[in-house]
Amino acid sequence: SSSQSPAENPSSASLSGAWLGADQRWTVSHKATSIAAACAGHGFSWHPEATIRRELEAGVLKPLPIRGQRERLVTMSLVIADPEYAGPATRELAGQILRAASV
Repeated sequence: SSSQSPAENPSSASLSGAWLGADQRWTVSHKATSIAAACAGHGFSWHPEATIRRELEAGVLKPLPIRGQRERLVTMSLVIADPEYAGPATRELAGQILRAASV
């Protein structure tokens, strides 16, 4: 077992919230600020791959070598207040979500 903290050794950190045990952490209110901080080498963060694709391709950001689960799952809800007035884009999105959820 390592004596390093999760901030020093993120590969051994609990995926459910390694940052909670960190001695130092930054909290930002905008995704772009979080990405810029990670690009500058100020820690690590979770982002959808599509959001940081350019940074990954440029080698500015790299996936952490985390043991176990490498993805985070989130619960999402789609609420259509009045389906009768939902436009075609809303209906298409709802259909795609329902099809993906049934996989």
